[in-house]
Amino acid sequence: MTETEFVRHLRNRCPRAYDRLLRENGPKLRALGLRILKCEFEAEDALQETLIRAMRGIDRFDGRSALSTWLYQIMINTCRMRLRSEASRQRSLRALAEQTRQEEAATFWGRASAREELLRLNVVLDELPIMYRAVVELRLLQELDTSTTAAHLGVQETVVKVRLHRARQMLKARAEERNLVIPKHDFS
Repeated sequence: MTETEFVRHLRNRCPRAYDRLLRENGPKLRALGLRILKCEFEAEDALQETLIRAMRGIDRFDGRSALSTWLYQIMINTCRMRLRSEASRQRSLRALAEQTRQEEAATFWGRASAREELLRLNVVLDELPIMYRAVVELRLLQELDTSTTAAHLGVQETVVKVRLHRARQMLKARAEERNLVIPKHDFS
């Protein structure tokens, strides 16, 4: 099925089309939301809100870009709005505190040191400004190419390259401050 046919099925509110949309795009959108919002609960809510907005606005999708690019842009905008919301910040702090307590308990009961290192590395990643986190998430963690990443973020390829370079520099500096080892193939 072509993307045009797929969009037509979405516009006709076909349940199978919605299932496919969720199956093909949900995990990557959720990962992007998690990287930006730093909270699983918020990322899940942002994913649901993104899908609702996409379905409500599917008639306005003009096909100038890929459907996934359009969805990424909706997710990024949704996350930005959530970050601006004070109530959302408070919920995130409570959820983060609960998540931290659970992780500390799990570590106490014998988590592997590699997992602990990964958690510390995630803290460093989470400290990056949103424009750099989004590039790291799409380019390195989801392994999208530069042009696709640029399309998803609505910027030029050179902007992606510059942001990725700066993100790597920041990650390296912050990891060194904490004596963390960053895998060379991912961030160097």
